[in-house]
Parts: sequence; structure tokens; C-alpha cells
Amino acid sequence: MINDRIKNVLSSSYKIYIEQITHVISLYLLVAVIGGICSYILEKSGSMSSIQNLIFYISSELFLVGLSLGLVKVLILIVKNQPTNMGMLFSSFDLILKSFNASILFSLAIFLMILPGLIIVLMACNIDSLFMAIISSIDLTASPPSLNFGNDLSNIEIYNKPLFILGIAVAIINVIWCAIRLQFYQYFIVDEQHSAFKSLKSSYVLTDNHIDILLQFAILILGINFLGLLCFGIGLIITIPFSLLAMTKLYLSLKEGVL
Repeated sequence: MINDRIKNVLSSSYKIYIEQITHVISLYLLVAVIGGICSYILEKSGSMSSIQNLIFYISSELFLVGLSLGLVKVLILIVKNQPTNMGMLFSSFDLILKSFNASILFSLAIFLMILPGLIIVLMACNIDSLFMAIISSIDLTASPPSLNFGNDLSNIEIYNKPLFILGIAVAIINVIWCAIRLQFYQYFIVDEQHSAFKSLKSSYVLTDNHIDILLQFAILILGINFLGLLCFGIGLIITIPFSLLAMTKLYLSLKEGVL
């Protein structure tokens, strides 16, 4: 059963979304189109082995981070019922370094959460076959580099399947827990001008004792976007902007202590 507080967040988000639907969708589409253009250029340019391609990839990623921070800022102002405009998307590029540093710390935290499960997995299988499967799945010729797990996973020599599955489960649960606790770091960087470390710490404190509500919210948002995907993917143009707005409303509701 859906928590009443989650219902309130979603219903109030929906009301704001309907009032600002053209503006919010336009903001999202602008960011998505720019991201798509960058991806298209990278795909056509070929391998990342070229220094020019590498520089363009890094530059475009940083530019998109700046846009995402601008989008967060605009959404916060919309939820607060303050005036916004399209130009505000480009007003948070000074926060890119903070966001970049925070993302490194976030990735490090995720890695540390994976370690217990990874140790269990290593106890349950042949280490050489596991690492060979991982290495062979890395595609450095793609732009950007990617992981392509195909038949390589079937080549892993597993000694203890229940223990192997347990390790995978522990890693997944830990990652989900960590991601939920630290998910609002970008909001604190934009809204409170926090440093990289402080933004992660603030997100951790903000989400304390709210894991059940946040997990339920995440599942509902995934469900909403899945419905959008079923509409030939076109529905995502409507559901993703709503999800971003609802996420912003959730952040502000947690800050105000109404959840």
C-alpha cells in the first residue's frame, strides 16, 4: 500500500507539473537534445583512442553536468513557486567542480558498498575466470567505453552457486542503500552551495530514518517511467520530467520535515 506521505508528494508534484508542463518538458527536452547531439558526435567520431575525441568527451560531459545542475536549480525554484526562465539552465556552471568532486566521492562510496558482496563472490568462484570475464567485456573502442556482458559470464567457474548468488545480492542491496542515502547531493550543491563532501553528508543526514519511504518512492517512479516506456518510448517525454519534478518536491519536503 502506498504511504500517505508519498501520495501527498506525488499529488502536489502532479499539480505543479500540470501548471508548468510546457515549461518543464521544454527544459528537459533542451537538455536531452544537447546530450543526444553530443552522443551522436562521439559515436560518429569513432574510437576514444584519439586525443581529440577524448577531450571532446570530457568537455561534453562537463557541459552536460552544468546543464543538469541548472535543471536542478530551475526545478527547485518551480517547486518553491518562484519565477524561472530557460536561461537559468546555464546559470550553474560554476558548480561543476563541486559536482565532479562529489560524484567521485559518490562513486567511491558505491565501490566500498560493493566490496562485502564482492568478497563473498570471490570466495564462491575462480578469481581468474571472473576477472577474465570482466576484462573481455570491456569495450574500449566505444564512445564512451562500455561494458558488454555477453557469453563471458557463462565462462565464470563457480564453486558454490548459493554463496555466489548471496554475494551478488549483498552487493546489490548495499548499492541501493547507499544510492538512496546519498541521492540528494546535487540538490545540496545547487540549493545550499555545499562543498562536495558536505553535500554527501547532508544527503545522508536528510535521508536518515526515511529508507522505507524513499525506496517506495523510487519503485513508484520506476513504475511511472516504465509505463512511459510502454507507450513506444514517447511517454518518457512526459514521465521523466514529472519524475524529476517529483524528486525535487521530495527533497524539499524532507528538508521541511513534512515526511
